[in-house]
Amino acid sequence: MTVEQTQALLELCHGPLLEEVRRGLAQDGPLKTRDSLQNQVSAETARALLDVAECQLRFAEKFEQVERWLLTREAAEQATRSTIAAWRATYLKLRCPNSSQLTEIGTGIGGDSVYLARQFSLQGYERDPSRALLAQQNICTLSPETTFAQVSAESANASELSGDILFVDPARRQGGRKFHPEDWEPPLSSLMSLDGFRTVVIKAAPGIQLEAVPDGFEVHFLSHQGDLKEAMLLRIDSPESTRHAWLWSKEQSHPLHLQGEPMSASVRPPKVGEYLLNPEPALLRSGLLGQFCSPLGAGVVHPKIAYLSSPLPNDTPWADSFRILDVAPLKWKQLNHALAGAGWGDFEYLGRGVPFSQADVLAKLGKTKRKMVGTKRGSLIIYRDVDDYRVVLAERVNPLR
Repeated sequence: MTVEQTQALLELCHGPLLEEVRRGLAQDGPLKTRDSLQNQVSAETARALLDVAECQLRFAEKFEQVERWLLTREAAEQATRSTIAAWRATYLKLRCPNSSQLTEIGTGIGGDSVYLARQFSLQGYERDPSRALLAQQNICTLSPETTFAQVSAESANASELSGDILFVDPARRQGGRKFHPEDWEPPLSSLMSLDGFRTVVIKAAPGIQLEAVPDGFEVHFLSHQGDLKEAMLLRIDSPESTRHAWLWSKEQSHPLHLQGEPMSASVRPPKVGEYLLNPEPALLRSGLLGQFCSPLGAGVVHPKIAYLSSPLPNDTPWADSFRILDVAPLKWKQLNHALAGAGWGDFEYLGRGVPFSQADVLAKLGKTKRKMVGTKRGSLIIYRDVDDYRVVLAERVNPLR
């Protein structure tokens, strides 16, 4: 979106036109809505309005009060979910109760800024002038009670800044995704050495190389309903633990939290009558799997495979639980016979460390799948063992996250 389109959009955003466009898209589709819109505004402004309205419909589950946000597709895809952004701002305030000022580099359209401005006096920097205008508007619309929130359309040199808290969302997607922290803008190493701020917060991709994070930074992994969303690096005067895992589930209005030092889990083969657990990804990435396993007496089925075997079911969202009905080496003919006698009408497939997709498995099972006539839905789980593959037939105990 160009600056001119954004400025035109800002003049129209408080009127009824945007709502009419959103309703038209839902009822009549984009072509008819565009034709109607071009009779009222310029073609460029029409494209901007359509972009925002389409994003409001597409990202309704991601942004609270989505109809009040001015969004663009790429920025909305990259922005943090409102649930997580609101929690993070509150969490930073709890961890930094004596801090009042926050500097944000890389505001985007304000996905985090809206909530940070409710807790701190915010000075934001965004080098894309169009996004800077949208961020300022979103803050004013969604956090009108803020005392100070200013987003500048310029680049900022973090080494020349100082204050209470620095919050940075490094650019990681120019010309494709940047997985190595030194390819970010600004590079991770340049942020690690900053001494002008008491607290430094860095948003990162969940696949960040942990060996690249030096001592002194907490690493937080944030997951929503089973999907690992992002990592957060935090340098603070009083660190609590090196690793943290946070999980938002369907049933929880506040995230579950696990923290501590990395701890590996012992190896424990699965047994009939016990339980196979499929851990939540934030738990795996944080290295806290051993802490989760300990009270359950659980262990991993293989040193490099993160399915867990436990004598007890798990009643938290940290892992899905399956009651084990059968365990055997993977042999397709025997598996066909086992499925035929399982009394299932259908099954879900899970695989870890194996080259079989769901389509591959269905092709291997052939007629057996079509002949299943039971009333239950089972779980077919295949994983790589030491020198072969093993299959577990099971029934799910807890619902999907």
